[in-house]
Amino acid sequence: MSDIMFVDNNPTKKIRFASEPVYNALCSLCLLSQHHLDSISNWVDVTKQHLTDDERRQADRACHASPFIGLAGTTAAKAADLPAWFGQLASIDPSDIRTISATRLRQKALDHLKDTDIPSIQDILADRKTYVDLVARLCAAHGPEHECNRAEEEAVYNEMQDGTTYRDGLVDGIRHLWEQYLTDEWPRVEATIETSVKAFQSIEVPGDTIVDQLMFIAEREAIPEEWIPTLEKAREVVFIPSVHIGPFMSLFEYDGTTAYIVGRARIPEGSTVHAAELDRSDLLIRLDALSDDARLRILELAGNRGTITTQEVMDALELSQSSASRHLTQLTATGLLSVDASQRTKRYRLNDSRVDQVFSGLKNLLGPRARA
Repeated sequence: MSDIMFVDNNPTKKIRFASEPVYNALCSLCLLSQHHLDSISNWVDVTKQHLTDDERRQADRACHASPFIGLAGTTAAKAADLPAWFGQLASIDPSDIRTISATRLRQKALDHLKDTDIPSIQDILADRKTYVDLVARLCAAHGPEHECNRAEEEAVYNEMQDGTTYRDGLVDGIRHLWEQYLTDEWPRVEATIETSVKAFQSIEVPGDTIVDQLMFIAEREAIPEEWIPTLEKAREVVFIPSVHIGPFMSLFEYDGTTAYIVGRARIPEGSTVHAAELDRSDLLIRLDALSDDARLRILELAGNRGTITTQEVMDALELSQSSASRHLTQLTATGLLSVDASQRTKRYRLNDSRVDQVFSGLKNLLGPRARA
């Protein structure tokens, strides 16, 4: 047998489904800092109301902890392993913390910024303004709703100069949020997450490409364009169902080999697994999107005009750009609006099939008398 082997240069990407408690918990904590998103989920919306300013900063820092999961040596299989992960995170070499943070920031810039003026890792670590400017450019690239708080980013940079202080602050903040807000919540939702995982594992995911498959999994008409290069590079995509992320979806981490995507826990079409709590959750997400007067008026505007733009929403409802974008993001995430991004100006239209699903889901919940 020859020692020389040839492999396909473009192997089929594999999607794996897993609960991944560490990623799941970090995503839940990170959601507490997403001020530009409305009606995420009941747990997130209620918890956000109780956070102190320090806890809000800790939640924002939790968004930066995912690169250290693999380095800490575990992707905990059980909720009981989460406290152990805190201990492993605390044992990481401080210099590794700084280098990995700067490396991941630079990689994000290379993936998402169209220009080539990206500073080196050494420059990012050595100069505060270079670091903060790069973060601000990334925020701007993701849209007007992603505002960059330069003062907070400068504080992060200052902490990173002492790797031990940065690491210990990260560990203490995540541990505090976990113990204060998520310790009692996780046992309540763990079984539901596992049910969604089993439901996805029980079907053959349709689609010829990784993007097609992910659209089916997330029940979306499109995947963010800026994700596609990462998905094409990844050897494996891990989809992690979350009961806290609501209608939204996050490319939570890419470690150079595997992309970890957190999305809505649900029962996909074709699965024989049943879960009444997930059916109710699906319906509640869409009803939440309809519970705001501005969003109802946007849907009415789309129904009357056929298609609408962000500017037309701003003019008709007298909204700021950030408010209009926030509402449109909510409506497209729930699927009530479809978006055509093929032109320079995005155009939104009613998604009639998703509107029908709201009606049928409510009738199914209420029983035979409602269906009569």
